[in-house]
Amino acid sequence: MKELKDTVQDMLSQDWRDRVRAEYQQLTNRAMGLQRMLDKRERGELDFKPLCPKMVLERQLIYMRGYQEVLQQRAQIEGIDLEGPEK
Repeated sequence: MKELKDTVQDMLSQDWRDRVRAEYQQLTNRAMGLQRMLDKRERGELDFKPLCPKMVLERQLIYMRGYQEVLQQRAQIEGIDLEGPEK
């Protein structure tokens, strides 16, 4: 999976397929980061105390995963390889 900074070129592309691919990659990256943060929170390993309740963060992750599923469905219908060619 690309880092966020590595998706910028695709987000600025004139090709909408590149933009969809970058959107999916960014969302996946962010969802994985939120999951890691929730896991660390559960283990008591965070180096900060979140102000946001755990329930809100878990709900955010649920919606992010739902959005990923929608993008996967769209990509399948429109023939977009979400991992894309390495540039």
